Amino acid sequence: MGKFIRKGVQSSMITSLSHDNFNDTMEIVFCYGGIYEYAKVSDEMYEKLKTSKSTGEFFNKNIRDKFKHRKVRD
Repeated sequence: MGKFIRKGVQSSMITSLSHDNFNDTMEIVFCYGGIYEYAKVSDEMYEKLKTSKSTGEFFNKNIRDKFKHRKVRD
C-alpha cells in the first residue's frame, strides 16, 4: 500500500494535496475542513493540479464531479 505525503498549496479553497502512486488515489484537505480521497487520479493529473496557477479553479474544472470520491474526515 502507498503512502500519502501532503504538499501544501496556496489556495483559498485547498490547504494541501497528496497522491498515492501505488493506488492512484489523491487526497485533498480543503480549507473549510473536509478531507477527501479521489480515486483513479493519475500522477499526471495530480502534478497538473499541484502546479496550476489556480489550484481551486483547476480542481473545479478538471476534478470535481469527474472522479469518484469519499469524505475521509471532517
